[in-house]
Amino acid sequence: MYAIIGANGFIGRHLCTLLDQKKIKYKAISRKKVIGYESVGDINRYTNWDMVLKNVHTIFHFASKAHVFNINSNQYIESINEDIKGIKRLAFEASRLGVKRFIYLSSIKVCGEHTPNMKFFSNLSPQDPKDLYSKSKAKTEIILKKVSNETGLEIVIIRPPLVYGPGVKANFLSLLNLANNKLPLPLAGINNKRSIIYVGNLVDFVYECALRNEAIGKTFLIADPNPISTSELIRMISISLNKRIVLFEIPKIILFLMFFLIGKKNIYNKLFLSLVIDSNDTYKDMNWRPKTSLEEALQVTAKWYLLKNKE
Repeated sequence: MYAIIGANGFIGRHLCTLLDQKKIKYKAISRKKVIGYESVGDINRYTNWDMVLKNVHTIFHFASKAHVFNINSNQYIESINEDIKGIKRLAFEASRLGVKRFIYLSSIKVCGEHTPNMKFFSNLSPQDPKDLYSKSKAKTEIILKKVSNETGLEIVIIRPPLVYGPGVKANFLSLLNLANNKLPLPLAGINNKRSIIYVGNLVDFVYECALRNEAIGKTFLIADPNPISTSELIRMISISLNKRIVLFEIPKIILFLMFFLIGKKNIYNKLFLSLVIDSNDTYKDMNWRPKTSLEEALQVTAKWYLLKNKE
């Protein structure tokens, strides 16, 4: 029996769909009361897991505090700290209740915000988190490894980059909106490289981590094979949407100053800087390759987006 914590989130819903297709039993767990899900309320140091984790062999942990930029309030920090304590308790309780494996979805941001030209992150890259969100992920990774050492709970950590697909929100949804609006954009000539991963490929890999002993104790960086520039990604999205988009070029320093002055430097970094993952070791260790190509995945995502907008 599997348990998906955060099952009603973007990635969690896709894993539920995959397990349904495979006719595999699982418990869909949510913080909130949602029809079809088992609610546990807030995940903190007081959460009672006795009934929820009964007969569960493997936990997929997808629940996470929302990534909020430029937030340093004491309330937000305390909320993150409570989440970390909640995951620590969950891991100890899981071991006590007979759970064998704990698969934790972390983030590539644990390794850093971007990679210099001709550089990449790999499974051997050290932690170098920069903001509260990534620091919380890094701290949670360390805690889970300590729990594993103390209890024997099998820990698997997965660090994906930007995840996209039907149901996506935040940054990728913004790219879809930009491409769909057909407005000229000053994003031509961006020669960066960004690793991304289709949600279908990610949940397929996550599922493999539940099946294979090769995954035990590993930290995997996982992305689709070929990084892509921001400008090329927008062009491919527009083609998938059957929209014609015009990209023109403005000197980067001018764009940087514009984003900086409006307090959106983080958006500039995502558009213009590189973040490249080398997943070859992950592919080799798990004898796994992504099943869906970028072109196919964008077509599926575009179809969902157009249907959503039509509704």
